[in-house]
Amino acid sequence: MESDLKHLFIVLVVMTSHLLGAFNVTGHRGASAYAPENTLESILLAYEQGALSAECDILLTKDNKLVLMHDDKLLRTGGLDKMVSLTTYQEIRQLDVGSWKGDTWANTRVPLLTDVVQAVPDRKLLFVEIKAGNENQGVSDALQNALFDFIENTPPPYLDKLIFISFDHEILKRLKFFFDKLTILPLFTYKEAPGKWPTVHNLDALDDYIATAKQHEFLGLFLEYGDYVSKPIIDRIHEQGLLVAVWNYPEDDTLENAQKMRAVGVDFYNTNDIVAITQALNH
Repeated sequence: MESDLKHLFIVLVVMTSHLLGAFNVTGHRGASAYAPENTLESILLAYEQGALSAECDILLTKDNKLVLMHDDKLLRTGGLDKMVSLTTYQEIRQLDVGSWKGDTWANTRVPLLTDVVQAVPDRKLLFVEIKAGNENQGVSDALQNALFDFIENTPPPYLDKLIFISFDHEILKRLKFFFDKLTILPLFTYKEAPGKWPTVHNLDALDDYIATAKQHEFLGLFLEYGDYVSKPIIDRIHEQGLLVAVWNYPEDDTLENAQKMRAVGVDFYNTNDIVAITQALNH
């Protein structure tokens, strides 16, 4: 019952926004066009810019801490050529992950998932992507165990703001089995890629995943942007009581595509530039 009520709350928030003419944007890695991605500062800025939801990525450190980080290595944003999984949080905490984004963000640090979750405002949502490797090899046992511990030790008011997502659908099924109150959306690709990526680009595949989502009581589907994301497709998913979120690569994160996604009834649209998209859509 509590799980149903939580889903109802999210659905009502989304539907109310639609009725009021709003388009529910999700800040990809926070407000990543303006602030260093996957930081507390970026997540909070996304909400300040008007996003209903923000999105972040989580990885596990050597000492079993869940941190916000997209890449397996710390090099791109932190300047350290070392795997997150081989580095302690104490080491990671010393890294400046903001200077690459500009002097304004110098000395920004990698946050713990716990700290970010506690900072999510009321009536805002946070998508938490459970990373499964560069080729979607699968979530490690260590990460799964740490995630289970996090869920067991996080009070419901905080958990209720979270939507767990992953390309590893098996971890999502396990999470829902052991913690039925969690809200979950499986991620899908459109473009073919090496590894075990769940791909949707035709109706047969879509119908199979709709059936799986209903079987496991997922909230909906999180699709990669592509030409197949049309009104008949969105209606098909909505008719089954599921919501639809859309993510994209930077080249597809355009005003034109956002307008298309609003027109066909997408519930959440992932973007790096919340300000540009929302301002343009509202004029």
